[in-house]
Amino acid sequence: PAADASFEAILAIYGLRWRIEVIFKSWKSHLDFATVHRLCATQLRILLTAKLMLSAAWAHHLYGPCVRRVRESRGRELSLLKFIRYLAHHPRMAGPLAAMLAGDPEHEHRTLRALVKYCCYDKRKRANFNQTWNSGALT
Repeated sequence: PAADASFEAILAIYGLRWRIEVIFKSWKSHLDFATVHRLCATQLRILLTAKLMLSAAWAHHLYGPCVRRVRESRGRELSLLKFIRYLAHHPRMAGPLAAMLAGDPEHEHRTLRALVKYCCYDKRKRANFNQTWNSGALT
């Protein structure tokens, strides 16, 4: 009932739910779950757990700090889907990303350039999730 929650509160909750859907889509689309064949149950459990842990680590320890770094230095917004796809295809970039976030100037320019080129939202008129969230429209 309307007395229990305002429209704005419901919209904010749905926004968070949608973010979870995007995370699941990134796992499904970019971690090659479709290529898992002919494994025993134990091997399958280990492989899936490792892939999900890797994706969660990328999303938590790399994506969030990279979002802030790219926004502050380049004024652009990173897409979670593009970021996970990029790391899935270029896992060796996790090291330079971590080094950049730790303040290593050797990795700063080249790594930021790659993030902007391959992981940012396309320029568009409609706000993306991060822009909407940061504007306070979902709170």
